[in-house]
Parts: sequence; C-alpha cells; structure tokens
Amino acid sequence: MASGANQRLTLRLRSPQTRYRPVSRIAAGGMAEVWRGEATLATGDVVPVAIKRVLPNLEDPNFLTMIEDEARLGMLLRHPNVVRVYDARNIGGTYIVIMELVDGDTLKGLLDATIGRPMPIAAALFIGRELLRALGYAHAANDDK
Repeated sequence: MASGANQRLTLRLRSPQTRYRPVSRIAAGGMAEVWRGEATLATGDVVPVAIKRVLPNLEDPNFLTMIEDEARLGMLLRHPNVVRVYDARNIGGTYIVIMELVDGDTLKGLLDATIGRPMPIAAALFIGRELLRALGYAHAANDDK
C-alpha cells in the first residue's frame, strides 16, 4: 500500500466512528493478548487489523501509562520491519492497541519448527539482519514528548 494510502487508512482507523471486533486470538502473554480483528469504518468498509488487549489484571495506572507511551511511540514509527500502530483506545475500561495485521508465522513458530536441528544459517542471518534494521531505526527515532 502506498504511503498516502497508509496515512488515509490510519486517519480512518483513528476516527471515533470506527468499531473494532476481535475475531480469533493469535497469541497471549503475561501482559496482553493479541487478536486477529476487524475494523468497521464509518463508510462500512471492513479492514483486517491486529488488536492488542491489555489483560484486565494489569490495568493499573503505571502500567497503562507504559502501554500508552508504547502505542504513541509506535504510531510515529514508519519502517518496513516494524508493525504499524494505527490507534489506541480505552473501551469500557479495557485498553487496546490497534496494529497492522501481518499474516505469516511468528519468530517463535520458526524457532519451534527447528527444534532438534539448527536453523539454516542463511535464515538465521536474514532474520538477525532484519531485526537489527528495525531496532536501529527505532533507536535512532526521536520523540519530542
């Protein structure tokens, strides 16, 4: 998708009229769970998204401030190796972060597939290089807040 189209989609997803619906859980961790979801825009168009939902037992003010900072900073990052953050909301006391849905396997899935044998060196080097490119970009980014 072109950059201009991404910006328009981001604005449409951030609209107060946009409604999010979780479809199926992708993963869960100690702080949040991530769902494959759908965003229904004011126009009626439906866009696939990932919905990160903070677990209810962690919704204390300090933790929510950390998640809000993560979402705000994530919305500023634009790099092919960084998942795009579109929106963040508190809906009825539940804090969610709306992100780009990336289809495919996770790094954990790739590592699990190689249990008992080494990952091919070319694949390990490629993954490491792409991770370092994303980290380098994120660490070089500036946040004025």
